[in-house]
Amino acid sequence: MLLSAIMTMTAVPARRTTTAAAIATVTTTTDDNNNNNNNTVPRAKNAERSDLGHANQPDPCRQYRGVLHISQGDYNGGTTAILISFVLHQLAYAEQHQLLPWIHLSSYSKWVYDPLVHGGGGGGGDNNNNKKNRTFVMRAGQFTKQHAHCHGDCGCPPAVDFISDDFQVHDIPEGNGVWGSYFQLAPHIPKFDPLLHMTSSSSSTCRDKPLVRLSLAQLTKGLHNQCHYTAKPWRRGGMPADIRQDHLDNQAWLQQQRQIGARLVQRFVRLQPELQHRVEQALRQQEQQQQEDDNQMASVHCLAVHIRHSDKGNGRKRVPVRDFLPYVQAYVEHHRSPKHPTRPNHGNTTTTTTTTTNRPFVYLATDSSPVLTEIQQRWPRHVQERIRTQDGYDFGNLTTNSTIRPSASGVLLRSPNTTAVFALAAAAQDPTVAVSSTSRHDANLQVLTDALAMSHCQFLLHGLSGVTETSIFFNLELHRGAINLEDDDDDGHPSVADFERQLQQLR
Repeated sequence: MLLSAIMTMTAVPARRTTTAAAIATVTTTTDDNNNNNNNTVPRAKNAERSDLGHANQPDPCRQYRGVLHISQGDYNGGTTAILISFVLHQLAYAEQHQLLPWIHLSSYSKWVYDPLVHGGGGGGGDNNNNKKNRTFVMRAGQFTKQHAHCHGDCGCPPAVDFISDDFQVHDIPEGNGVWGSYFQLAPHIPKFDPLLHMTSSSSSTCRDKPLVRLSLAQLTKGLHNQCHYTAKPWRRGGMPADIRQDHLDNQAWLQQQRQIGARLVQRFVRLQPELQHRVEQALRQQEQQQQEDDNQMASVHCLAVHIRHSDKGNGRKRVPVRDFLPYVQAYVEHHRSPKHPTRPNHGNTTTTTTTTTNRPFVYLATDSSPVLTEIQQRWPRHVQERIRTQDGYDFGNLTTNSTIRPSASGVLLRSPNTTAVFALAAAAQDPTVAVSSTSRHDANLQVLTDALAMSHCQFLLHGLSGVTETSIFFNLELHRGAINLEDDDDDGHPSVADFERQLQQLR
């Protein structure tokens, strides 16, 4: 069932607002006809799984001016950068210019592409299109400017009003298209299959419309930095003044970006069953562990904590583990009473909710095994007892040299140093390097599962990361409960006292 949601934001606060006011309010209005299924764990918010697939449409291009082939992100991008940010940027471009999006990523992004899964047809997605040397004929796409001058204009508009007589042979990148291993387009978006719709016997109008592909410069310099209708995870160098909006504090600026990202997720993105199942497993695991601790009745309620301590570039910093503790401790202390208050779901009926016998918990997502070690060695025991991870870490049995542990959802890979998890996963598939059995596909699933599981929480502690922005894209309401500990504005991020006052408002 398609979701019908109108997400509205409160007025953007000006710079130098008080830290308490920096937690902006987000309201979500949903279709009253959406029903909850109380027998299942919540789906990732703002993006439901679609098992129905796409309707068989003989002419998917009929209502579009052309086709946008979403074929790549950048070379060194990680999981959420490639599969979320770069794809959403191009979906926004397609929407702006009335192009039918066709998502079939190539092997260009080395940390995300898994040759054994994405090249061989495993792991979901369109497994019928994996043969090499597949081609089709379609009109050539053109732009209003030369590619070299396109990056300053949102990637340059396509010249779709000019119908070229230049028919070209286009290649279909080898493999299953990568993105389809984890996500699928919403059912209301027609499915473009060049091997089906570009045959001489097809009644489709696709053949007579242009196929547009954006260059790497158009993506990285244009849509990624220069474009007002794409969502950015943080302010970066190279952004023009009207995009950076330095007169706004960080939380107010991020509010605008997150609204854009959430709208695009709501309109275009659905989960593949395998990924949805992993998210449900992660959430059920928290329930099972809590039921062993506590038989008090309460609705699902959690604080998400994301600590990224492996690689962190683009001028971002690693937030010390000790900086997270006061907030986590305040949350745990607030809920230590057996008769603690519970937080309502704010009328959001876009996902299914579950009533369980739990106390509120802390969902920890980290790419670093030393982070787990520090928590085990330095954080109070009663705080540790409320922490849950995707793989069910037992802090009482943690060892400092443990980088991977088996879990119900597979093997979880964490970095023992500043090496990125995706780099470790790539090395794991190199027969000359003995690291672990975790593949790049597994690493992608691990990151996406954490991001989507965190989207079910009501509060989020984080630094600058595409993973946490993904969580908020999938649950826009999480914005008002998000505290960015990397915020270096003059007023800074909300204090522990601010956070405690916000918790008290739940009573």
